[in-house]
Amino acid sequence: MTDKIMNNGFKLIIFDLDGTLVDSSPDVIECFNYALNEEGLPPAAEQKIKATIGYPLKESLAEFGNPERLYSHFVRKAQLIMGNRTTLINGVKETLAELKDKGFFMAIATTKIRQNATRVIRKLEIADFIDELSCADDVKNIKPSPDPLLRLLDIFKLKPESALMVGDTINDIIAARRAGIKSAAITTGFDSEDILLKERPDWIIRNIAEVKTLVSNGGKSKNQTIIH
Repeated sequence: MTDKIMNNGFKLIIFDLDGTLVDSSPDVIECFNYALNEEGLPPAAEQKIKATIGYPLKESLAEFGNPERLYSHFVRKAQLIMGNRTTLINGVKETLAELKDKGFFMAIATTKIRQNATRVIRKLEIADFIDELSCADDVKNIKPSPDPLLRLLDIFKLKPESALMVGDTINDIIAARRAGIKSAAITTGFDSEDILLKERPDWIIRNIAEVKTLVSNGGKSKNQTIIH
C-alpha cells in the first residue's frame, strides 16, 4: 500500500456493477421480456424494467407473475446473452486502472450471479482490475443486507473503516451503513440524486472519476457533495 492510501485510511474500494461501472440495461430488458414472453405475459415498459436493476430480481419479477418460473427463464436467457450489449460507463476503465496503479484493492458487490458478473467484466476488459467479486450466489442475503460487503471485508481481512462502497442505488447505501462502511452514491445509474440523498450517503459523486479524488483526500474535494 502507498503512503497516500495508508494516510487516507481506505484500502479497499467496493463497487456496485450495474449503473456504477456498466450499463447492462439493454441485456436486462431483453432477459426480462423474454421471461415474461415464456409465461405468455405482455412485455414490460423499458423504464419500468430499468427501475428494477440493482434490486432483488425475484422481488421485481413477482410483480408480473410467478417469480420462480420467471427467474428461471431470465437466468437461462442471461446465460446466453448477458454482456452482449452491456457497455462501460464513461471513464470506468481509466479510473480503475489509476486506482489499481495506486495500490488499492478493488472488488465488486453485485446482485448478479457470479457467472453473469464474470462474463460482463471479462467481456468489457476490466476483470484484471478487480481483485474479488461478491455475487448473489456467494451470500445468503443480497444487498441491502450487509452480507456481500462483510464477506469482502473477511476475504481482505480489513476493518469496515478501511473500505469504501461506491454504488448508484439506495440498497448500496443501506448495505454499506449496515456493514459500517462509508458510502459514495453515484448519480450515473438508476436512482435519482434526490432518492439517494434521502438515505444519507457519506458522499454524492456525479461521475466515476471523482472516486480517485475522494479516496486520495478523504472526500474534501470541491467536486463532491459531502453529506456527513
